[in-house]
Amino acid sequence: MTKINKKLERKYGVINMFKLTLLKTDDTIEHHHFKHEPTFDDMYPLIKCSLIEISGGYDENISKRSFDIFFNEEGGPLCIGYYNEKDNPNGAKLNKRATKYWFQWLKKENRVCLPNSAIFGNCAYYQKEPLVAKSVTELDNGLMKINIKEEKC
Repeated sequence: MTKINKKLERKYGVINMFKLTLLKTDDTIEHHHFKHEPTFDDMYPLIKCSLIEISGGYDENISKRSFDIFFNEEGGPLCIGYYNEKDNPNGAKLNKRATKYWFQWLKKENRVCLPNSAIFGNCAYYQKEPLVAKSVTELDNGLMKINIKEEKC
C-alpha cells in the first residue's frame, strides 16, 4: 500500500482508488479497480490492442465533465471494414456505447467528424473513486482487500 493511501486511511478513512470501466463491443460493461492510476500497460490486455488512441467522451450520467476514452488506435474513427458476420467476419466490431459518448463529446465541444465515423473495438475510461474505508489489508499477491462503509465520499 502506498504511503499516501496509508496516511489518508489513518487520517480520514478515505482511500483513493481508480475504477476503469471497459466498454465492450457486445454492449456489456466490466469494472476493474486499481490502487494506482491505470497505465497503458494496464489497459492493453483489456482493450486487446498494442497501440492506444485517446479521444474525448461525455455522458452526464457518468460525469458533468468530459473524460478520456482509450481505444485501439486501429479501431478509431477512421477504421475501415465494418464487422459483418457474412461478408466480413474479420472486420472491426462497432462499439455503440463508446461512439455515443464520443458523439456527445463532439457536440459539447462544438466539433465535427467525418460522415459515418464511429469507434470500433473495446474501449475504456477511468475515474478516481474515493472510498471510505473501515479497514484495508494488503494481501501477499499485492492486491488490496478493502472493507468499506456503505456510503462513498
